[in-house]
Amino acid sequence: MILFIQTAFLGDLLLSIPTLKKLRELHPQKKIHLICRKGLGSLLVKEGLVDRAFDDFKKTKPTVSEIGERLGENHYDLLVCAHESARSNILSWSIEADFKIGYKNFWNFFIFDRRVRRHIDWPEVLRQMDLLAGLDPALERELDGLRSQRAPFGHLPAWTRMHLRESRTPGPAGSTKTAVLAPGSVWPTKRWGGFSDLVGELLNSGFEVILIGSPAEKEISTPIKNKYPQVRDMTGLTSLPEMLEVLSGADVLVCNDSGAMHMA
Repeated sequence: MILFIQTAFLGDLLLSIPTLKKLRELHPQKKIHLICRKGLGSLLVKEGLVDRAFDDFKKTKPTVSEIGERLGENHYDLLVCAHESARSNILSWSIEADFKIGYKNFWNFFIFDRRVRRHIDWPEVLRQMDLLAGLDPALERELDGLRSQRAPFGHLPAWTRMHLRESRTPGPAGSTKTAVLAPGSVWPTKRWGGFSDLVGELLNSGFEVILIGSPAEKEISTPIKNKYPQVRDMTGLTSLPEMLEVLSGADVLVCNDSGAMHMA
């Protein structure tokens, strides 16, 4: 079995999609387990990227002991930690695995069998994929070529794509277009204040407008819904797989820096 640890927010977890695909490609016969934040694993299980997600915790940031209790007596052939926090490092140390891979820092030499420098100037997808370079000579050669480039990168390899679905086929000419708006963000300073005015513009242009977000973002969407009753407000009503379905059927998404952006 393989254990992949990514305890950051939804966007970072979605940026792990190429790495999880590569793990599945390299070890097609092995079960892949995931440790992530509460409620975030269902999408990756449904899409077949992992076989089991440990995300049904009592709180968003469970203790190391609580995660250990959920894992039970599992022993892993390989552990890959894609999060560099001290907490994730300690969690990696506490779990039994034959081989452990993680990001290098000055003190975690006793935790990981292979430590990888986290290139701060690389896109996150490449940083995570670099964790697997030692497991795949072909991948290592490609990454060696990219290391010689200066950021920002130009063309990135096809394996960096996060796609879970094929591109949507446009509807017939004259059909109603759908605009999905995600006006929330975990960070208040990243919330744009122009969504209400934008909804009016979209409705006047013939768009169907759908609002999405977490239950905590209902306070943002409710005033918009009250102002424009014809808007479809799905804030707090969709699981992650359901949100993916909504986005897959949309012509455009307008959002802040949020999980919805990475999912789209």
